[in-house]
Amino acid sequence: MRDRNILKKLDFPILCLIAVLFTIGMFAIASATKAYAGDYGHIRMQAIAFVLSIVVMVLILNIDYTALKGFSPYLYIILIIPLLLLITIPSLGHSTYGATRWFKIGPVQIQFSEFAKVLFILTFAAHINRIQEKGRENINKIRKLIPLFIHAAIPVSFIMAQPDNGTALVFCVIGASMLFVSGIDKKYIFGAITGLIAALPAFYFFVLPRLPKYVQNRIFVFLDPSRDPMGAGYNVMIAKLSVGSGGIWGQGLFKGIQIQMGALPVKESDFIFSVIGEELGFIWCAIIVICFMLLFIRLLSLARTSREYFGTLIITGVTSMMAFHVLQNIGMNIGIMPVAGIPLPFISYGGSALLTNMIGVGLVLNAGMPRKKQYLNDIEEVSIYKLNLRAIKKYVR
Repeated sequence: MRDRNILKKLDFPILCLIAVLFTIGMFAIASATKAYAGDYGHIRMQAIAFVLSIVVMVLILNIDYTALKGFSPYLYIILIIPLLLLITIPSLGHSTYGATRWFKIGPVQIQFSEFAKVLFILTFAAHINRIQEKGRENINKIRKLIPLFIHAAIPVSFIMAQPDNGTALVFCVIGASMLFVSGIDKKYIFGAITGLIAALPAFYFFVLPRLPKYVQNRIFVFLDPSRDPMGAGYNVMIAKLSVGSGGIWGQGLFKGIQIQMGALPVKESDFIFSVIGEELGFIWCAIIVICFMLLFIRLLSLARTSREYFGTLIITGVTSMMAFHVLQNIGMNIGIMPVAGIPLPFISYGGSALLTNMIGVGLVLNAGMPRKKQYLNDIEEVSIYKLNLRAIKKYVR
């Protein structure tokens, strides 16, 4: 029987790190949305989302995650249909910043592509696990790889059509990291890297001119930060200015000049790191980076010690998802990555993103649970069953 004492199996270092990051995020959101002036709407919604996330995480801890392998075809259908509806029936969604990414239900907006990441991790892990059940080397057979690429390409193409290129890139990173852990041959890795490098000129001259104007501007501003400082490059310029102006100790919570004057856009979500940099300074930015590094190290240690290969793949997918979010979000705030609407895990405002990350943590904790006691209980039950069976046979004789 499954040991129901979940508390003894939780990884408290992971939970403590998440609590620290969430607390820092709540203070930063409060400052970015001027909660001190009486606007508690964002703080209230984020707190509700966090409580709901904890409830969902506990529910996930009480299920047998390995049973999800059998439901992977249905989970993939659940993954695909809402993404398809958003691009075929735009009236069902809510458009913001030129992209239809949200389902609007009353006052609540749900970004399904966030939840789609977890569904993709589960279905892709189940697909890889099924391929390698009869041998780890099966992953390197072309006839096995092609269905895997199709598996990933369908949701990625639907998300790009919204358009949401940042989230599509997250899917690619998740898929690549899980394939890497599965033991894919180095020739495929080098081939993919070489192909991407070789395709850059074709992308620049033929694909880039056909992309939406805002996407072109983001790429050009990334390549040339001084380009259009009052237009396409404004967000990056103000974000970098905010981070740099904070110095070592910051200007003080609720006292950042750029933040409180409203110069920095989308400061509660995409540019939350700039809020922290300006008001809390380099010290707290460093604490955040250290917390994320410790979190990822712990997650990878669970992936290495997980007793099920399916669990290792899930933990790898969740870790790569969060790690890329951190790299992209902090990178665009300091000008080393192009701007994309990717939130900072556990810190940025957004119920969909927070719930997605907590679901991911629940799956990681479930897959990384110590199962030694469960294994011994199973052995004990089998032994008792055999003894009882022998006694019955002896009695019948």
